[in-house]
Amino acid sequence: MGNKPSITGSHEADRYTGVRAESLQNSHAQFPIEPMVSIPEFSTLLTIWYGARKGRVTPHKASLRCELLKGWLGRIAISERDGDDYRLRLFGTEFSDVFGRDLTGCHLLASLGEHCGGLTHEHLATLLDGPFIGYTTGRVPIPGREFLELSIIDLPMSDQQGRNRFFLHGLSTPASG
Repeated sequence: MGNKPSITGSHEADRYTGVRAESLQNSHAQFPIEPMVSIPEFSTLLTIWYGARKGRVTPHKASLRCELLKGWLGRIAISERDGDDYRLRLFGTEFSDVFGRDLTGCHLLASLGEHCGGLTHEHLATLLDGPFIGYTTGRVPIPGREFLELSIIDLPMSDQQGRNRFFLHGLSTPASG
């Protein structure tokens, strides 16, 4: 991941309206949902997510069915707001490989530890409240795994009442392309 992915399309650098923050070696960004953001390594996942919105600001979690996400299933995670943390309801096999264990059922922020949990909590809360699309690049924030580079996209999803409580997280690593 020596070359930082370019973010293109409607969000040229001079029109960037997101917020950036640095944490250790990680960079977190938030992008408005409209106009459609273009992040090349997540272009197919973004197309699926935007298509599932069906006129809503964010798609219902139930509208992102497995058959829509085939090809991405190992590289996605789904989390649900659970108090001040986010419970991982699904943690794909590539996420498990990168993070060194399956975190399905675990709390996301507690699993990341104190190194970047505070910034990540702020980042995720901002994404749900906005709502915004999140994008993180850097290294795995787990001791002993810091050498692994990654990019993660965080796509908010709503429950049946329209409340943004879920995320579809997508993973890209140099190996996954």
